[in-house]
Amino acid sequence: MVHKERRRHTRKRVDLEVRYRVGDAERVVAHANDMSMGGMFVRTARVPAFGSTVELELQVPGHATAIVLAAVVRWTTPDGMGVQFQLLGARDTYAITEHLATCEAIPET
Repeated sequence: MVHKERRRHTRKRVDLEVRYRVGDAERVVAHANDMSMGGMFVRTARVPAFGSTVELELQVPGHATAIVLAAVVRWTTPDGMGVQFQLLGARDTYAITEHLATCEAIPET
């Protein structure tokens, strides 16, 4: 049986440091290597629980200030979490769109 992904947005390969936290906890430094306009996979040894709301902070190349946005943990693995972005502001949408335009698409599986 062939599995068809149901993603709305094309995933792209990225190389971004991500800092995240749950609630008022200290930020955890992690790494993202795949991203779309809908979310990203964050590699981390400290995986929050499924359904957790996390605050992400990332520096997108070419933009002077870091993006800070909310996301929800939609799936987890022992080495990370897939997060879905919540409402993005215009500035954040622009920065992510511009960066993703320079990145290689990941083939659908």
